Amino acid sequence: MPATVCNTESLSDRIHALPPKRHQLYSVHMATSKNRFKANAYWFFPVVVPITLLLIGWVSGGFAWVARSWVDGRIETKLDTRVDQRITTRLEKIDDRLASIDGRLSKIEGWKEGLASDVRILKQSQSSQEKRIAQAEAMNRVQDPVRILAVMRVEIEGAMGNPRLIPPQRVADYKAVLMSVPQDASGYWRTVNAVVNFESSTRQSYGLAPDPAKVARPCMTTGEGGNIFEGSGGVRIDDCVVDLETNIFINLTFVNCVVRYRGGILRLNHVRFVNCRFIIEATSPTVPAQKLLFAILSSADQSSIVVSTG
Repeated sequence: MPATVCNTESLSDRIHALPPKRHQLYSVHMATSKNRFKANAYWFFPVVVPITLLLIGWVSGGFAWVARSWVDGRIETKLDTRVDQRITTRLEKIDDRLASIDGRLSKIEGWKEGLASDVRILKQSQSSQEKRIAQAEAMNRVQDPVRILAVMRVEIEGAMGNPRLIPPQRVADYKAVLMSVPQDASGYWRTVNAVVNFESSTRQSYGLAPDPAKVARPCMTTGEGGNIFEGSGGVRIDDCVVDLETNIFINLTFVNCVVRYRGGILRLNHVRFVNCRFIIEATSPTVPAQKLLFAILSSADQSSIVVSTG
C-alpha cells in the first residue's frame, strides 16, 4: 500500500512541476491576429479595390487611346494618299484642258491680229480713196483745172489786205487742188506760196499767229548762216524771227515765231512749228524746200507742223 501512495504523489508532483501549456497563449494570439485581419479587411477592400479598378481602367484607356491614334493615323495616311492621288489626277486633266484652251486662244489671237492688219490696210486704202475723192470734188468745185492756178492767185492776191474775204472752205479746196495739180504747171510754186502765206495771214488776223511787224528779235544770233542748231530732247524757242535758209536745224520747236524762207539750202530734222506765221518766197524750191511746203499744205490749220527734209 505504501508503495502505491508514493507513486501517486510523485505523479502529482510531476504534473504540477510541468510548465504550463503554451497552446492556450498561442490560441489567444491567433485570435487577435484574425481580429486584426478582419478589421483591416473592412477598410482595405473598399479602398484598394476601386483604386485598383481605376488604375486598370486608366491603363486600359491609355492603351486604347494609343491603339486608336495609331489606327486613325494609318487611316488618315491612306485617305490623304488616295485623296492626293485623285486630286492630282483631276488637276492634271484640268491642266491639260487649260493648255488646250490656251492653244485655241493663241490661234484666235493670231486670227485677231491678222484681221486687225487687214482692217488697217482697208482703212489706209479707204483713207487714200477719200483723199482722191476730196481732191476730185475740190477740182469740180473750182470748175476748170487748166485755169485753176491763175484763178487762185488772182483771188488770193486780191484778198491779202483782208484775209477774211475768202472762207476757210475755199482755202481748203485750194490746198486740196494744189496736191493734185502737176507740179510742173506754170506758176504752180508761186500759187503754193500764195496759199501758204494767205492761210498764215488769216490765222494772224484771228490772233492765232504772231504779227511780223511786232516781232523783231532774231531766234539765232549767229552771223551769215551755215550754222547747225541742235536741241537735245526738243528745245523750245518762242516769240522770235527765224530764217530757215542756209542753216541746219535739228530737234527744235518754234512756238509763236515768224518763219521766213526765201529759197536756197534747207536742212530740217524733226523740227516742229507751233502757231507760227509763215512768209514763203520760193518760186523754184529745192526738194527739201518742197517737203516743207507740202507739210504746210497738208496740215489742217498750220497750228502744229513737224518737218524733216532729210
